[in-house]
Amino acid sequence: MSTPASNTEHQNNDGFAFRLLTLPREIRDLIYIHALTSSEPIIVWQKKRYWNKHRDPTQGWDLITASTSRNLSSLSLNLFYTNRHISDEALSIFYTDNTFAFHGPHDYHRITTWLTQIGTTNSRHLTKLQIDITDLDKAWQLPDGSRVEYVTTTTPDDETIPIPSTTPARPRHPLLHNPAPTWPEGQVEIIPVAAEEMFTSLTSDPSGEPLTILLQNTTVGYPGYSGLPSDHEMLHTEEFWLSMDLPNLIEAWRVQYGNQAGKREVDVEWLCEAGEEWEGEIKRQLREAGWKVYGEEEYRLEVGYEGAGCSHDRRRWRMKLRPHEERIVASRPNPWM
Repeated sequence: MSTPASNTEHQNNDGFAFRLLTLPREIRDLIYIHALTSSEPIIVWQKKRYWNKHRDPTQGWDLITASTSRNLSSLSLNLFYTNRHISDEALSIFYTDNTFAFHGPHDYHRITTWLTQIGTTNSRHLTKLQIDITDLDKAWQLPDGSRVEYVTTTTPDDETIPIPSTTPARPRHPLLHNPAPTWPEGQVEIIPVAAEEMFTSLTSDPSGEPLTILLQNTTVGYPGYSGLPSDHEMLHTEEFWLSMDLPNLIEAWRVQYGNQAGKREVDVEWLCEAGEEWEGEIKRQLREAGWKVYGEEEYRLEVGYEGAGCSHDRRRWRMKLRPHEERIVASRPNPWM
């Protein structure tokens, strides 16, 4: 049985919904925008990252984000629970006018799971996603093109030696080709299956809003970077390698699953950063690799370490991969491994 208090609350909700629905739709939308949009990305999932990946993770530099996501509790989410009509209108504004972010290491299953949870109708309203690009799992490629798992050992001279196993690794994506009769042997990246599933899910409804996906490169490498001058030998290590396979496939999926007649429009931007002394050479190599680089800006990165802190002047920029004109050639293995 309802208590008098609950009856009063129910009546108040009904009264609010009735008054809201008497307003023109344009006014209701302004109310939804004011009540449900955040000036900062809404973080769907986040995992701790480290400023210096070469250190033991227990001693790494924790990244301090100066501007954090506005807490969902500060948004008027109770609008979703008034009635079906208002809920549908409010949800469309919530998903259209906000940026939803995924920070830290992930295998893209976090994203596909979330898309399933919010449902096709809500995912159709998405216009802005922000996703961290993190280090991919690796495999050892053999001359016949097959891939196996491997381990590494370190020599007394600190040289890393790979030891391939007989355990098969995930096969190469079928869109990656090799113009030569044999494949170069070495360390290659494993492309997560869920990365492609993300694109198929986001483009399954052709009536979806135009969508921009911002991919933030949080690795220490750059896709298309082949090394700095010899006086920067410290940067010629296997950790600084990031192949073009994932960027090339993402561009292919963007075109294949969207951006065609009757399909959802999808735009993909990458966000990279570097110290000022290396920025020029890195950008030059990125352009040679097929990137369009633009939108440069300076900012100060604040980092902390066991209660202490410091800051670094950094430069970041956006870039897009130029459309493919021919089939995709698989990247050569890591040259520093």
